[in-house]
Amino acid sequence: MKKAIRLVHCLIVMLCVGTTTVYAYDAKALDLSQERCSVFIGSLCMVLPSDLSVIMDAPSDFQRFQFTRAGTVVAWAYVQNSPATIDGSPSFTAKTAGFRVEGFQATTSGTDRVDLVFAPAVKSSFAVHVYADVTGDLRQDVVRLLAGLRICDRPAPRTLTCPAESDLGPKIAKWLTN
Repeated sequence: MKKAIRLVHCLIVMLCVGTTTVYAYDAKALDLSQERCSVFIGSLCMVLPSDLSVIMDAPSDFQRFQFTRAGTVVAWAYVQNSPATIDGSPSFTAKTAGFRVEGFQATTSGTDRVDLVFAPAVKSSFAVHVYADVTGDLRQDVVRLLAGLRICDRPAPRTLTCPAESDLGPKIAKWLTN
């Protein structure tokens, strides 16, 4: 009888605590640059925030990744043979181990569009294009997603070595929040 009462008490406490939980973002929660990678996109990897999900498909000669939160698309990523061509001048550039990174931001019809193009230095590597329409709360999700992004080394065709920490992700996050 005491065990049953204790179990009911625990369930009541769990229900009460669950209904009073407040979720808030702070700077530390946004910093995924030191977490382990959970999604691998060509020669890139990233940390998938716990409230986002990813679906990957490979319809033909490319791979497509769709990142969502509660059924809403947050971002897309494509792995393809050649880099995507974006009109305009990049507002973010970086050169890293084996890739030239260019970031573009544009506003069309009230929607902010962000494009990141990772062009490989070696033609045998695949290009990666990450893009998102960022409006309202989605900007925060895109920033969290890209904050843990890192470029990996591919010393052999079936080997991918990724850094433990991201230098590039925080730079992209800063670019997106300015």
